[in-house]
Amino acid sequence: MSFTARSEHLSFNRLTTAGFSHAVSNRSWGSLNPFVGYNFISRLEANLDAGSKPLAERLVLPEEIHSARVHACVSSDGGSIRLGVDALVAVHPELIAIIYAADCMPILLADDKTGAVAAIHAGRRGLLSNIVDNTMAALTANASATPSTVIVALGPALRVCCHEIREDIFPELEKAGWMRYVQERDQRYYLDLVGGCRDALIAAGIAHSQIEDCEVCTYCDSRFFSARRRTADDERGASFAAMISAR
Repeated sequence: MSFTARSEHLSFNRLTTAGFSHAVSNRSWGSLNPFVGYNFISRLEANLDAGSKPLAERLVLPEEIHSARVHACVSSDGGSIRLGVDALVAVHPELIAIIYAADCMPILLADDKTGAVAAIHAGRRGLLSNIVDNTMAALTANASATPSTVIVALGPALRVCCHEIREDIFPELEKAGWMRYVQERDQRYYLDLVGGCRDALIAAGIAHSQIEDCEVCTYCDSRFFSARRRTADDERGASFAAMISAR
């Protein structure tokens, strides 16, 4: 059961060619954070054609607590928020796995052989805690996916050009082996979140050629919400969303 974005959005060539319905919203859709006072469902309905089944019955969202926990969706999960997790795996085409972000990286995965999909809210803490490995393990366990047939899309995120960090997080980066993703410029430090994410995907067995990166920095590109660039005019909890359904 496919869906189609009616409004301006970001999509990925590899996912489109493989027949996976997906979209990344932008600022024009309004904030898509489900935990603030805006009508999340009506905003999605205004921008998506979800077919005959009501959109509210198809959506599954993670709570997003910057964990490395993954939820494997069952068909009855439609219309729910799964608490305590930051990634979803789905095999039922009637479900739409959706995550919201505002500088953290949305990662969409799809197994071209089985049709299963996953959506990850990937921030620094989740990536350091191996959310990529956990998601791949869940895809394998619940959908018999194999890394050789998994397509990955890396969405808009705070890139190394703008992801300034302080030295107080160096111990956690050192513990996770992530200091190699720290760049120093003009006595300031910047984190290459995307580089670390890409290497984690490759270490999980996904070929570099299977990874498509939109190369959009949320701080640089005003089409997308950014927590670090948030202005007084932005809506509360301003977030864009990335969504995908199984094939």
